[in-house]
Amino acid sequence: MSGLRILVADDDLTTALLMQAALVRAGFAVTLAADGEEAVQAFAQAPFDMVLLDVDMPRLDGFAVCRELRRRGGEELPILMVTGMDDTASIEAAFEAGATDFISKPITWALLGHRVRYVLRATRAAAALRSANARNAAMLDALPDTLVRIDGRNQIVEVRTDPGMECCCAPSAGQALAAAYPPEVIAILERALDDTRRSGKPRTVEFQLGGAEDRPSHHEARLSSIDGSEALCLLRDITERKEYEHRIHRLAYYDSLTGLANRRGFIERLEREIARARQTGQCLAILFLDLDRFKSVNDTLGHAAGDALLQEAAGRLRHVTRPGDFVSHGAESLESAEFARLGGDEFTVLLPHIDKAEDALPIAERIRSAMSAPYVLAGQSLAITTSIGIALYPEDGDDAATLIKHADTAMYDAKVHGRNGCRFYNPGLTAEAVHRVELEAGLRRALALDEFVVMYQPQVDAHSGRIDAVEALVRWRRADGSLVPPLDFIPFAEECGLISAIGARVL
Repeated sequence: MSGLRILVADDDLTTALLMQAALVRAGFAVTLAADGEEAVQAFAQAPFDMVLLDVDMPRLDGFAVCRELRRRGGEELPILMVTGMDDTASIEAAFEAGATDFISKPITWALLGHRVRYVLRATRAAAALRSANARNAAMLDALPDTLVRIDGRNQIVEVRTDPGMECCCAPSAGQALAAAYPPEVIAILERALDDTRRSGKPRTVEFQLGGAEDRPSHHEARLSSIDGSEALCLLRDITERKEYEHRIHRLAYYDSLTGLANRRGFIERLEREIARARQTGQCLAILFLDLDRFKSVNDTLGHAAGDALLQEAAGRLRHVTRPGDFVSHGAESLESAEFARLGGDEFTVLLPHIDKAEDALPIAERIRSAMSAPYVLAGQSLAITTSIGIALYPEDGDDAATLIKHADTAMYDAKVHGRNGCRFYNPGLTAEAVHRVELEAGLRRALALDEFVVMYQPQVDAHSGRIDAVEALVRWRRADGSLVPPLDFIPFAEECGLISAIGARVL
């Protein structure tokens, strides 16, 4: 994919340059636009293979630019919106504006090129699927694979097959339809034949042959009635299309690293289960898992070890649900659980069948215990614990976004209380979560406005009374002149990954 052209629109020059550098290192040609209007002009002057848009830009924001590019012939163009990690409103608005996907801030520059390639591959696969469908439809209209004429007694009267095409599902003339295929396929075809004879309207059905040890083949049968009795059946092999659809489905709904459901797949399943629970009056629970100190594994052992850790963690989640491997009251819920990797080291578990809130805790503890066994990475045995937050339907929210958000908040509460634990959500945690978001925004603003100052504390020799050295201490002086105590921001800066930027600014 080297040499592909990418348009990056961001009014923050530093972010734009960092994004450009990361993408150039990945082999892409990058054009920068300083705002939304400049991005629209650049799009009109030259073709691009992908566009990355910052949400918050002057004049035209990212949503408006996205809609304009779609209107100007970019219907199939992959467009990624760059937005805040917890800004769910912006993410929803991005998809409504026509965005293909989004990238959360802060951006992991080392992974940006991989993310862009992934989206490009998915977009090309989707385009290939559309092209294959159009090509196959044209072939069907012009040159049918196999034409079967069936009389009113469901006897096969005539079979015409293209000599240049091999059709493994073609029956033989003079054969009874009931003898041509397995019983489950016959049931599908006979229902369609009865319907088209009765209504006079064509019917299209699909069926599968083979399977188990054999590679299954997928087929489409288009049936139409000639005179209310005799019928024509046009058979075609759609195995390639089905395999394309399966690959596209995997790209769209599953995480390529772990094989678990991704954010989109998990949310769609959660929304279906919420609708079911709303009708039946049942409870359901969301568990939000985060691997404690995962960043240190990446930093010390490398990203390959981090990926191996994520894969092993996903395997343990699957292992927990093995039939017969548990005898707890929550066994039914655990068997039907849905696991997902939302991104990074964050996993979620959907427990759709619980009788009461208390049933979720022993399941969460079982998962936490399974995840906390030592991991062997790069020849080293590491103890990686897991913090779990629990949110319940309907007590903690009646929609997918709210439940995930509240489970995430409860997970952070588990981290605050020492990690390696399980915590239920309660409304008081929301205020704390808001404070954390505001504090992170304040730290980023302080970096941008150079609000960090260095104060020097002398070190005095106790014997001579002379100053031998000074200790440099970083302090945060807000725009109003007030000082923020270091204990109020330094531990949080370490947690959210801003401490390195603060240290660099001090130096």
